Amino acid sequence: MRSRPFTGDDRPLVVLGCVSEAEHGRHQLDEIVAAAARLGVTPVGVDSAPALRSATRPLPLRTVPAPVDSISGCASAIAELRPGAVVAYREDYVRLASSVSETLGTPGNSPESVTLLNRKDEFRDLLRGAGFRQPASHLVRSHSDLTRFLDATDRQCWILKPRAASGSSGIHLACSPHEARAAADALGEEFVIEDFVGGSEYSAEGVVVDGVPQVWALTEKTVNSKFVETGHRMPAAVSPTTSRLARTAVSESLSRAGVRFGPFHSEFWIDGDEVVLGEAHARPGGDFLHLLLTSVTGGASLFDTWFTDLLGMGVGDPPPGTSGSAAIEYPDSARSADIDADMVRALRDLPGHLHSGISATAEKGAPGEVAETSHQRRLHLAFEAADAAGVSARLEAARTVLGLAGTSACADPGERPG
Repeated sequence: MRSRPFTGDDRPLVVLGCVSEAEHGRHQLDEIVAAAARLGVTPVGVDSAPALRSATRPLPLRTVPAPVDSISGCASAIAELRPGAVVAYREDYVRLASSVSETLGTPGNSPESVTLLNRKDEFRDLLRGAGFRQPASHLVRSHSDLTRFLDATDRQCWILKPRAASGSSGIHLACSPHEARAAADALGEEFVIEDFVGGSEYSAEGVVVDGVPQVWALTEKTVNSKFVETGHRMPAAVSPTTSRLARTAVSESLSRAGVRFGPFHSEFWIDGDEVVLGEAHARPGGDFLHLLLTSVTGGASLFDTWFTDLLGMGVGDPPPGTSGSAAIEYPDSARSADIDADMVRALRDLPGHLHSGISATAEKGAPGEVAETSHQRRLHLAFEAADAAGVSARLEAARTVLGLAGTSACADPGERPG
């Protein structure tokens, strides 16, 4: 993207929800600040006063407190900054950022489009109405709702999950009406039930430029028995035909949902020779996917492109090509392992090391215990190489250093219900 520098009189870029305790979130904020500096834009972080006080590391930008539980109150606080744009990179703040942007008249996705993506059942309905293959699904608000759905389907397995959630939390696989009702009791009053989708799971990472969603890369992933993601590999090993089908479907679905700005993370399955779209998010993907993306696109920055387009600073370029391979693992075997910070720091000297670390918040688990949410994952390992085989070898070398040899989470793409 060909850009022009901002002048000193230009208005700041407000990063709403700037405090993240997740390692990938911290890294994303650092990349946001670096991108703003490259473009000559002043970033200002906004979050609640308690969040700013409780941040466990110094934040790399000026910060301002705001009442993030109120659209009008938050908009009033941000209006005093005279922002050029308001952005969010965390799922919990994407809807608020869109509402504040609408209130202030700054560029951004509409609250309606963001809400549509957030409500899994409504997005499914949109995709189904547009002719995309979708599993049968239903928003359940009562036991009778659930009974009617189960009586009307001839499928044997279903997925039950919160209507609006992230981090792979609250997902239940039920392969009998009895299991479905037990999962419903655990989920509470409102949730989505849908037919189980087989096949291998993938995601598309990209950014909207000039109003058109650009898919930069496809990612294949693995999950554990609780459907928590344990690994991502980029670019995905799919045929050129499948790649074209997936990229076209993702781009069209986001356009139909009204997504006009910013990065996206869109999930899908490959079932035989069909692409089945899953949920989508108007934000960068988590789990250091932005770092893998930079690796395989020759150093291209999703954040540079996002801000250049959002602030009207340049002319859109075609999406970058991909080369090489990059992967990240969150091995469940690390939950109970005796791994310390010194062991992880030693990984930085290995060839192809991109990032690694132990979560400061994830508690140590019992032997054989798997993570039930993404927040319970203790260790991540990210490496790059010239090809997929090279990445596999480098990840195995890292696991050997940590005493986790033979526990790959990225050997094959997993199956994860929608």
